Amino acid sequence: MTNNLVERFRMLDAMRTSKLYRARLCAALTVPSLLPPSGWTEEMELPQPTSSVGARGVTSLASRMLSAMMPLNDTPFFKFGLRSGVEPTAEIGQYLETMSYQVYRKLIGTNLRETIFQTIQNLIVVGDCLVHEMDDFKFRVTRLDNYAVQRTVAGDVNEIIHIEYDLVDPEAISPHFSLPESAKRGYKKTYCQYLKEDNLWKYKKEDGDGNLLTSGVYEVCPVTVLRWYGIPGENYGRSHCEDILGDLSSLDGYTKALLDG
Repeated sequence: MTNNLVERFRMLDAMRTSKLYRARLCAALTVPSLLPPSGWTEEMELPQPTSSVGARGVTSLASRMLSAMMPLNDTPFFKFGLRSGVEPTAEIGQYLETMSYQVYRKLIGTNLRETIFQTIQNLIVVGDCLVHEMDDFKFRVTRLDNYAVQRTVAGDVNEIIHIEYDLVDPEAISPHFSLPESAKRGYKKTYCQYLKEDNLWKYKKEDGDGNLLTSGVYEVCPVTVLRWYGIPGENYGRSHCEDILGDLSSLDGYTKALLDG
């Protein structure tokens, strides 16, 4: 395995060309902003599907799943228990319930609901998603084209490399960074790796030139790799839209032909 994260990411990225092609096709027929075409920037227009049935279906399904996961009844969607599995006493049970409400109020004041909705949409359309948990209890989502993973035969994640854009002085940006002009106004591209060894997650971060910026070790990985469902031996998941891609493609083509006619 190469020690340079840039080269390592490029190698893993080259191994998923067909996956990205299928995912972008599914996004183009439903919600194109979930996975834009390669090289897309904010100044460019996104491809627009002729039919909006796919987008409405994705939004409806994601909303229903979000309501089931996080009901709007001001009640925690989780509860704490003893690690041993033993039923706690009344006093301990009351303490755990109070703690769950405190954690719930802390989380509900962040962008958790918005992040979960974006995550569900990505899983339905693309099939994969990377979620970050920040130190301030906020969350963010990384698109599939900005991260790469390696899984074991059993499907467990063993390596994660994702791209970040850090704020820097615009005059200090290296000319080697292949960023659009809008991004060069205050961001630089860095690569972060989480590698699982001996039940620990080893972390390191490098810039585009391969210089080490920071490193450390985590007992619990602060990022989560999700997929809609997995195929044995594959590093990435399959989406719900991929299963019905024929219907989505036929409907879009039929709608276009109907409008042209």
